[in-house]
Amino acid sequence: MQKREYFDSVAEYWDSDYENNIAARIATAFISGISYGSYVLDAGCGAGDMFAQLLETGASEIMGVDISPRMISYAETKAGYDPRVSLCCCDLMEFNEAGFDTAIMFDAYQFFTDHSALIQKIHSLIRPSGRFTVAFGAGRERVNIYSQMVPDGLSVQLNPVRKECLLWEPYFSVDILCDTPDLYLISGRARNLKNV
Repeated sequence: MQKREYFDSVAEYWDSDYENNIAARIATAFISGISYGSYVLDAGCGAGDMFAQLLETGASEIMGVDISPRMISYAETKAGYDPRVSLCCCDLMEFNEAGFDTAIMFDAYQFFTDHSALIQKIHSLIRPSGRFTVAFGAGRERVNIYSQMVPDGLSVQLNPVRKECLLWEPYFSVDILCDTPDLYLISGRARNLKNV
């Protein structure tokens, strides 16, 4: 099964745990350093579950990107007619709009099987010193159990957060880590690779 087909098939109930991880969504938006006027990339936005928290934190514009047309359809419903939210249905690795102040990825990181390529892509999309945040509204153990239930080849297991952060370090200065039963999170600022 291809990634697009899988997410189309689960879009209807993707946000069924929304109420259970609202605290993790609020923490993710806060930790992401969003301030009034921020241009935010919601990478792998799914059904748009982070939009409300990102806007409440001060985002002036959100670009939600997801590979699944059905997920984008649900995200459109969540966004309503809010002119601050734009959506793009495409593979994030083929998305080329840049200049974001912040990039967040909530409950989606494990579905990008080449983390090195993803990290380079995120770095290319955000401004110098822009912030990224990868987060889950559950702990690593629960995420990894779920990942085993999806079709082969569509997800990877999460490493302990300190090990996973080593992948990000060449491109980002990681300054916030969390690996608890209720929240898995890595966040940091883009390095200026021209000065390295």
